[in-house]
Amino acid sequence: MDYFLFNTYTDECWVDKDGFSYKDSFKSRFRSLSYRDDIYPWLKDKGMLIIEEKDKYLRSATEQYIDYLEGMYNLRTINNKMNMKLQEFIKQELKLIDKKPEEAFEILSDKETELNNAISQIQQLKSNYQKEIVKNHFLQWNKLFQIDFPNLKIVGDEFKKNNDVINIGVKFTIENKEFVAIIECNNCYKRNIYLGIGRHFVSSEKLEIPKSLERIINNNELKEPEDFWYGWKFTSLENAYSQIKTLIEQITSSK
Repeated sequence: MDYFLFNTYTDECWVDKDGFSYKDSFKSRFRSLSYRDDIYPWLKDKGMLIIEEKDKYLRSATEQYIDYLEGMYNLRTINNKMNMKLQEFIKQELKLIDKKPEEAFEILSDKETELNNAISQIQQLKSNYQKEIVKNHFLQWNKLFQIDFPNLKIVGDEFKKNNDVINIGVKFTIENKEFVAIIECNNCYKRNIYLGIGRHFVSSEKLEIPKSLERIINNNELKEPEDFWYGWKFTSLENAYSQIKTLIEQITSSK
């Protein structure tokens, strides 16, 4: 029987797009691994030994990845002295006594709980600010649409309670059929930004697209049609507006 070895942290990793969890199905074939305690030691002590000298690119990439992991987990020899100093500082600040390990352990556990709570709140604040950053970009794009395309109607949804989807776009008509060029985000915390040509706000079902629009979709590599999309692609907060603007200009000039 084959075994699957993964490094995973949450049950969400096992849930597919339909909400079905297949974790139990792989229970007997799954082992959770740690990069620090399992993957890094194996790469350093055994992985490098099985890579032949002639595979210089693979050896170089593996060495760089080992160095990356050592930096991430403070495992580099150069960091040992600094880590010892940090430990001594912690001992002094928390008044830890080496001869009373039980007491020191309890003090450190309490402090760890406090720090984890603080980190949790920091992460929550980061998430809140991340959402505001995304929201502010969409507000700015709304203003730019008004300036750059005053003759096109702007459509879009703002963030709603328990809904992390936000979008903004403009309607356009080709051969008496309505479409929308739109930017959307369905996960602001991961900045999951994408754009394309869709039927949002204009059509209850997909239409047969005109040849002129099909050429534009293909030229812009919008090649993954889905229920609400005639074509879309991933982008970024930095590039989204310039890309959608170019797309709309191609559409309006093709009429």
